[in-house]
Amino acid sequence: MTAMKRTNANFFVDSNIVLYAFDNATFKNEIVFDLIKKKPVISTQVVMESINICIKRFKLSKEVAYQNGINLIDTCSLKLIDETTLLSAFKISL
Repeated sequence: MTAMKRTNANFFVDSNIVLYAFDNATFKNEIVFDLIKKKPVISTQVVMESINICIKRFKLSKEVAYQNGINLIDTCSLKLIDETTLLSAFKISL
């Protein structure tokens, strides 16, 4: 199990942003890599969605997709989504 890392970033990156790293448009790749270098917050859901899309849409092997997930975990600040997190999000959104 990977320990959660502290982050200086005050922003969250969703899976749709992370997946732009695989886009052929160079400027999108550069933006994503610059964002990830700042150690943004990501959720476990972002990691799982990214792996799933890498396998199903981009046709990457499971090994490559899993390595991409591991790279996200190692590079970003991982936030576990649990009941407490969800309830806090509900309160904030009201």
